[in-house]
Amino acid sequence: MTMSRKTRQTLGFGIVLGFVILILVMFAQAEQHGSWVWLFLLGAILACIGLSVKYPLFRSVMTDSLDAVRYWWDTWGSAQKKERRAIPREIQRQVLDRAASRCECRSPRRCTSTRRNDFHHIDVNPSNNVISNIIYLCPNHHRDAHRNEISQEVQNRWAGMRSRRTRS
Repeated sequence: MTMSRKTRQTLGFGIVLGFVILILVMFAQAEQHGSWVWLFLLGAILACIGLSVKYPLFRSVMTDSLDAVRYWWDTWGSAQKKERRAIPREIQRQVLDRAASRCECRSPRRCTSTRRNDFHHIDVNPSNNVISNIIYLCPNHHRDAHRNEISQEVQNRWAGMRSRRTRS
């Protein structure tokens, strides 16, 4: 059985939400019934670990859900704390030269989109306008990057590459 990454994230997010609700119920019940009710939470955690070991699909659901929760937390936290600064013209020019004015996505094959592309901050910090932190992406790949469907490691690799035009 195969599931899309989005389906695994949604299912896993439900499991994580279930754990949060379970923890809140444990707080409410611990006062009335004693601290032994925390054994239910321990049992649920051990069951998830056991299922993750035995079933690779369950492991991928849990991994994707934790990635989705981490991304949501990072994005929400960064939106609260970081101010956006305009990318200086010189930095924009250097990134465009590196990208040859095309989308810098190189997987599985090089995207050739030249219309409506955006500058993307790899570390999702809109005030970090360093050349190595900015890549030029088409709207589809920009969305994928924000959804963590393109890892930051891969994006950093793209930012380090030079197009054939600028090498010669």
